[in-house]
Amino acid sequence: MEQEKRQIYWNIGKHIKEHLLQNEDRADYGDSLMIQLAGELKLSKTLLYDSVHLYEEYPNIFHTCGKLTWSHMRVLLNVPEKQARQEFETKIIEEKLSVRDLRKLVKNEKTPQKLPEEPQIEEPDNQAETAPEEQIEKPILNTPATSPTSFISEERPI
Repeated sequence: MEQEKRQIYWNIGKHIKEHLLQNEDRADYGDSLMIQLAGELKLSKTLLYDSVHLYEEYPNIFHTCGKLTWSHMRVLLNVPEKQARQEFETKIIEEKLSVRDLRKLVKNEKTPQKLPEEPQIEEPDNQAETAPEEQIEKPILNTPATSPTSFISEERPI
């Protein structure tokens, strides 16, 4: 059943793409065509775009993807790099991956690996290299002795 779905959607994508190519000189024709077709065929616009994308990415689907289902193909269409997509195709066939497993695998591959953050080392002020008149003490703010409320409690001569 899934193989037939894949073939049907590939054919839909092929016909839409060929029709769009004949009318590519008309601005916004593609989007209005998709809206009209989605309504008439009672299919989602996304499904139609996926069908066109399938045809574009797999022009020889019968030779390249005979063992992959439509559901697998839809997940693979979200992988932009052709080499990575081919690696996923091989894994699907060799490991008999379910669509759920493929989704997890694709999601994990897309997530960039975070490297552990290195601690920030503060560089010391090079005060020894500057002349004494250029060395300026930096005030320390918001310490208990100099916080805004500490001035209220201090007794100062007026």
